[in-house]
Amino acid sequence: MLNSYGAGSWKLVIRREADGIHILRAETADETAVLPDEIDGQPVVALEHHALAAGQRPTEGETLELFGAGAGTAGADNTCLRHLGLPAGLKKVGRYAFFNCRNLQSLMLADSLQEIAAGAFMNCRDLNR
Repeated sequence: MLNSYGAGSWKLVIRREADGIHILRAETADETAVLPDEIDGQPVVALEHHALAAGQRPTEGETLELFGAGAGTAGADNTCLRHLGLPAGLKKVGRYAFFNCRNLQSLMLADSLQEIAAGAFMNCRDLNR
C-alpha cells in the first residue's frame, strides 16, 4: 500500500496505464473532497465503472491512501459526500461511477472530460450543480 498526503482523505484503488492513472475505486468519509490531479507524477485520466458508488465495494488493484484535512478514511463509503472536485485532466467517467451518491449536491467537472458513460449519476437525487 502506498501512502501519500494531500488536500483530502481518500482510500483509492488504482491501475497505472500508458495514458495515466485509472481510478478503480475511491472512498472518502468527507463531505467535501477533491480527487488528485496526478499520482506519482502521472495524470489521473479515468474514473472506472462504479468508482465512487456509495457503499464499500472490494476492488482489486494498487491501493493508495491519501491523508488530509477532513473526516479521514475510517468508515469511508462516500455516503457523506456532498461536494466533489474531479481531476483537471480527467477524460472519462465510467458507467454508474457515482451510483447511489444520494447526498452529492455539486460536482466540479474538468474541461478535459470527453466521455460520461450511461448511468454515471443514477440515484444522485440531490445533484444540482
